[in-house]
Amino acid sequence: MQRRMAPPPPAPHHRDPDARRHDGFYLRAGVGFGGYHQYLEGDVSPEVKGRVSGIASLSEFALGGTISRGFVLGVGLYGAAVLASNYHPETNAALPAEFVEEEFSFDVVGPFFDYYFDEHKGLHLQVALGFASYSGIGVDSTSYDEDQYKAFGGGVMVGFGHDWWVADQWSVGVLGRGMLGVVVGDDDAGNRWTHVISTSPSILFTVTYH
Repeated sequence: MQRRMAPPPPAPHHRDPDARRHDGFYLRAGVGFGGYHQYLEGDVSPEVKGRVSGIASLSEFALGGTISRGFVLGVGLYGAAVLASNYHPETNAALPAEFVEEEFSFDVVGPFFDYYFDEHKGLHLQVALGFASYSGIGVDSTSYDEDQYKAFGGGVMVGFGHDWWVADQWSVGVLGRGMLGVVVGDDDAGNRWTHVISTSPSILFTVTYH
């Protein structure tokens, strides 16, 4: 009787060494909410000083690449759009009309780094430093370009969060983030205003390809 040969064993499955590893191209988008705080002071007479507190919707979009194990460099845009706020005056003088009942946004754009403490896991720290802008338009305005208030300066973003793998290169996560900026702008009368703006505490939900 002829002996039947056993079938050969299946070839071993070789997993992609770059799968579920934070390396290569980096893309991140995020949305969330957070507290909004502002101190403003005008170079006017009588003196105007005050604080604004409220809530803002937050956004994030960043592109970059991995330059060493778990370390990403790139450029990002980090935004905050004021949804509701209250003004708390520190002097008796009133705010100018362009600061009343307006929808403002605060943005920081510039280089960032994102560091994963373990390139196969999700705990990470991100920091950005760059150009800051603050702009607003009255809710009853008919001309966005003519009625828009603009102020410019510098800002910083710091975030700490965790990602969870959902595919070999995709992850979803949660991020605690803070932003701080100092911007200066001129109102319709030519008066100079200084704004110190921060967003915290805040939380974002993120999607990352990395």
